[in-house]
Amino acid sequence: MSQRSQNSHYLTVSQLTDGIKNSLNSEFPDVWVKAEISGMTKAASGHYYLTLKDEHAQISAIIWRSNAEKLRFIPENGQEVICRSFLDVYPQRGTYQLIIQQLQPVGQGALQLAFRQLHDRLKTDGLFDSKKKQSLPRFPRRVAVVTSPTGAAVRDFLQVVQRRWPKLHVTILPTKVQGSGAAEQIAEAIRLCSKQGPRVFDVLIVTRGGGSIEDLWSFNEEVVCRAIHDCRVPVISAIGHEVDVTLSDLVADLRALTPTEAGERLVPDLEAVVSKLHSSQQQLMRQVHQLIANYQNQLERLATRPVIQRPTELIRRQQAELDRLAEQLATALPERMHHTRHFLNEQRGRLQRSLANILPIARLRLSELADQAVIRRPKSMIHIRKEGLQQLDARLERAKIALFLNLNRRVEHATARLEAFNPLAVLSRGYSLTTNMQNVPLTDCQKLSVDDKIQTQLGNGRLVSRIEEIEQDNG
Repeated sequence: MSQRSQNSHYLTVSQLTDGIKNSLNSEFPDVWVKAEISGMTKAASGHYYLTLKDEHAQISAIIWRSNAEKLRFIPENGQEVICRSFLDVYPQRGTYQLIIQQLQPVGQGALQLAFRQLHDRLKTDGLFDSKKKQSLPRFPRRVAVVTSPTGAAVRDFLQVVQRRWPKLHVTILPTKVQGSGAAEQIAEAIRLCSKQGPRVFDVLIVTRGGGSIEDLWSFNEEVVCRAIHDCRVPVISAIGHEVDVTLSDLVADLRALTPTEAGERLVPDLEAVVSKLHSSQQQLMRQVHQLIANYQNQLERLATRPVIQRPTELIRRQQAELDRLAEQLATALPERMHHTRHFLNEQRGRLQRSLANILPIARLRLSELADQAVIRRPKSMIHIRKEGLQQLDARLERAKIALFLNLNRRVEHATARLEAFNPLAVLSRGYSLTTNMQNVPLTDCQKLSVDDKIQTQLGNGRLVSRIEEIEQDNG
C-alpha cells in the first residue's frame, strides 16, 4: 500500500477505545453476574469500588452512590453476591469494568442480611441493654402515638384505651409507616416527642399494622432505632403481628405483640381498678370499724377502774402516804443523829488511846537513833564509806587486768591452733596441692588425659603444667 492509503486506515487510541466501549455496551447491555466480593472500598463520595472474582478470573466493578444508597445491606469482602450490571470501558486507563445497578447476597435475602448486620452493630453499641430501659408509669395521663392516622393500628389502639381508660389524653403524631422517607418521618416524630419530654407526654407509642418484611422495614432502619433509644419518654413498640419482630421492638422500653396489646399494657382496666378500689374501701372500712370497736372496749375497761370513777380517792391515799412518811422522818432523824454522835465519841476515844501508846515508842526510837555513831559523828562515817569505795575500786581494777590477761592467752592459744590447721603452713613444709584448671582437687588419675592442663599450689606460688604421660598404680 502507498503511504497515503496507509494513513487513511489509521485510528486514534480514543477512536479505538470508543469503538470497544460501544461494542461492549451493545453486546453486554444488561448482564447478571455471580461472584465473590474482594478488595471493596467506600470512597468519601459514597461510591463503592470492588473486585468480583471466581476461581479463575476477576473483574473490577463500581457501585455509584445513587445505587449504593438503595442497598439494604452493607457489602463485605468474602460475600458471594449476584449483581445486575452492564459492561463499560474506562478510557483514561484503557480498562473495562462492571457498573453494578442491583446487588443481592447469595443464600439469603438482602433484607435478612441487612437485618442481621444492623442487629449486630446496634447490640455492640448497647441499644438492646435491658439495664438502660425506662419503666412505664402505672397510670399515664398523656400519650403520644407515632403511626399512620388512617391505618387500622391506630383505630384498634384507640378503641382499647377508650374502653379501658377513657380519661387518657392521646396525641396522634401522623407519619408514613412504609415506603420511601417513612423512616425519617418516624424518627423525626420520635425526636419531637423526646424534645417535649415527660412534662408533656408520659408514654410514646410507635405502632403500625401487620405486613411483609418490606412493609415493616422502616422500623428496622438505624435512624428509627437510635431515635427510640435516645427518647427521654418511655417507648412502647407495637409493630405488626405477633410473629413480626423488628429492631425497633428490641430497642423500645416495652414490646407489645399488637397495637391492641399495646393499649392493654399501657393503661389498666378502669372497671377492674374501680372494683379493686371498692374492695379495698370495704376492707379499709372493716378495719376502721374493728379498730374503733377495740378502742371502745379499752375505754370501757378503763372506765371501770377506781381511779377513773373516784379520782379524789387516789389523791387522798397519796396524801395519807406522804403524812406517814413525814412522821417516820421526824421520828428517825433525832435517833439517827444520836447514834452518829455516839459513834464519833467512840472513834475519838480510840484515837486518843492509840496516840498515848504510840508516843512513848516514838520517843524511845528517836533516843536510839541519837545514840548511833552516824548521828553523833557523821564525818567519820563518811570517811569510812569513802575508804570502802576506794578498796572496791582497786579490786575492780585488778579483776579487769586479770580478765584481760586471761582473754589474751585464750586468743594466742586459738591463733596457734588455727595456724596448725592452715594449709599454707603444710605447703611450706614441702607439700603441694594439685587441681585442674577449675580448682577441683585431683584424686584419681583416670579422670585425666594426656595434654590436660593442671595447676600445682606450692607454699609461695602456683605452677601450671601439661600432662605428657599418665602412669596408673595398679597395686
